[in-house]
Amino acid sequence: MTTRAHSPQPQFAVAPNIPEPPPPPIIVTVDPTSATLTVGDHVDIESTVENASNQSVTWSASPNGIVSLLIISPTTVRATGLSAGEVVVTATSVEDPTKNASCSISVSDLPPPPVTVTVEPTTATITVSETVDIVATVLNAGDPSVTWDDDPNGIVSLVVLNPTTVRATGLSSGDTVVTATSVEDPIANASCAVAVDTSPPPPPITVSVSPSRSRIQVGDDVVLTATVTNYQSTNAVTWSTSSIHVSLSPSGNTCTVTGVSAGTAIVVATSDEDPTKNGSGSVKVTDLPNPPIVVTVDPTTATVTVGTGTTITATVTNYQSTNAVTWSVTPTGIVTLTPAGNDCDVTGVALGEAIVTATSDEDPTKNASCDVTVEGFAPTGPFGLFYMVPPRNNPDHGPDPDQGADNIYAQGRLIRQPWASFDPDNTGPNFTWLDAAVDASENAGQLSSMEYLAGVLSPRWVWDEEGAQELILTNEGSCTVPWDPVFQNLWRTVNEAFAARYDGRLAYVKLIGIGKQSETFLIAQNPDGTPRYPADMAMANALAVQAGYPDAVTAWLAGAIWLTDMYNEVWPNTPFVMGVGPPFPESEGGSAVLAQAVDYGHSTYPNRFGIRPDNLYFNRPGPTDPSVIFVQQTVVTCSTTGFQFFLDQNAHDNNPPAKLDQALTKGIGYLGSTNSSPRGFIEVFPQDMDDPVSIPVLVAAAFDLGF
Repeated sequence: MTTRAHSPQPQFAVAPNIPEPPPPPIIVTVDPTSATLTVGDHVDIESTVENASNQSVTWSASPNGIVSLLIISPTTVRATGLSAGEVVVTATSVEDPTKNASCSISVSDLPPPPVTVTVEPTTATITVSETVDIVATVLNAGDPSVTWDDDPNGIVSLVVLNPTTVRATGLSSGDTVVTATSVEDPIANASCAVAVDTSPPPPPITVSVSPSRSRIQVGDDVVLTATVTNYQSTNAVTWSTSSIHVSLSPSGNTCTVTGVSAGTAIVVATSDEDPTKNGSGSVKVTDLPNPPIVVTVDPTTATVTVGTGTTITATVTNYQSTNAVTWSVTPTGIVTLTPAGNDCDVTGVALGEAIVTATSDEDPTKNASCDVTVEGFAPTGPFGLFYMVPPRNNPDHGPDPDQGADNIYAQGRLIRQPWASFDPDNTGPNFTWLDAAVDASENAGQLSSMEYLAGVLSPRWVWDEEGAQELILTNEGSCTVPWDPVFQNLWRTVNEAFAARYDGRLAYVKLIGIGKQSETFLIAQNPDGTPRYPADMAMANALAVQAGYPDAVTAWLAGAIWLTDMYNEVWPNTPFVMGVGPPFPESEGGSAVLAQAVDYGHSTYPNRFGIRPDNLYFNRPGPTDPSVIFVQQTVVTCSTTGFQFFLDQNAHDNNPPAKLDQALTKGIGYLGSTNSSPRGFIEVFPQDMDDPVSIPVLVAAAFDLGF
């Protein structure tokens, strides 16, 4: 048997496991790296972030108070000098906060403005022995005093009247210059050129009126003519009289005088060239039977809505002693009157018709009237306390739909559910829990109000829609923006579905989508009114520009108006209420743009648009807080206006329900509600509504709110 030797097997080398090289480090640079400013000037600093997927940076300045920082774009900041000093402005990478770069800025004070001197007049012409007073004004100096140079030519003599005034008296014919020089800065001076004329002065102007005496009857006319002599530039005159017995109709140098009542009048013609010269004519007016007093009003008919008004003006003719009127209305209770002399502001308070009458004080048998019709919304509700049912944040479980329905101190319940809870997967709203909650209110004889929430409580699929804008808020996540057309279309569809089910069944619906939750808050701010997270503000501005607006504030107002119009259209039988709060920091105009949105709502939809701040607490808001001003402006045009508590009260009170009582009294007072004239609502946390210790306070508050 033959044995075959085995050939050796080939050996293969195994490649060593070489690790991938680390990514290059992030590098932040700024341009410029140093700058010199004066107070009020600015420099734009541009950041560059290398080796990073996120080019954004945050900006800071140390120490504070030397410059202010304004974010121009995600990579650019504008530093403006505030006070003299040295400051370092630092750009820090958002992706890697350990990487930064700085610009050193030196800020210096503005140089003081130069001392300047002016004199008045700057030229003067006088005769021998005539005088002219020259007054000097010194600007930008602590000492306003001046010195006056003596005239070396002997043309005038100078007498100092006070530290800034000199009197020049003509001595001989000629021209000279009188100069005032600052005591504080002798380089600063100003002069008056004085000419002394020895030619004889012109004769004085004379004014005569013809006829100098005349007699007319009441209602008749006489024409007076003024003649001016020795004038240099104009023979024009101004006609006047202090008499009530005539009226004047001037026409150049003639004047038609009409008799008004018996008596004597002096009519004066005064030279326009020299107002110290005048002439006069005496006009005696004899009596005729007085024509009857006539009272007219404008307008004679008017239509207003509840909470709005108009102004009626009364005119009285042929009166002898007074044109005053007294205003009255019949029947009462339809309108209120606010007289101001012969004007009267009329405001509708209830549906119906009223006659507003102006009666002559001189002759009470003479009067005129305006027929006023009050149409539209009458403030009949809702009034009372609304139980804040906890929101159903989870689509599968949450609060009992009938929680609070058995609370006899609540007129209604606020029912709440986020968009991400009732339609988490874009299959359409799930109304199961909402239906049960509304049914529970109706079965208990309660009203229902509703807020279904967008903003940061929107489902993820909203931003997956093509073209949807996504604002990413620090510490809060993705948020819709009210100007985004994609969001607007989706939110209108949601509202149409809700309105088809609940319009006419709710006391009010919350106007949602303007802010990040139930109020109009959008970009957070620091206590000093600056953005808490500048990157949030920068991103909002960038999204607004992408949508065709100049900035986020302008875009937000356009979105707020669109949503207000949409809610009015989609919910024709239900008032809609805006939860108010500044959408932007004060440095960006947050309160101002909110005021524009509120003004649009209550002026455009006075019977349907209400507001609701969420800041009611035992020690706030104060009477001058913008939210209180908004409430008091809006509640007169729509009684579906109220407050929501900021926190429950009893749990934070050592002596409950004292704080709850203080807060409710404050809110009811701001609403101006009484049991006989109720208006407004207050949304109260269930912890306080269900606490037995609250019962006396809740009873009193419900009574004052008309419930």
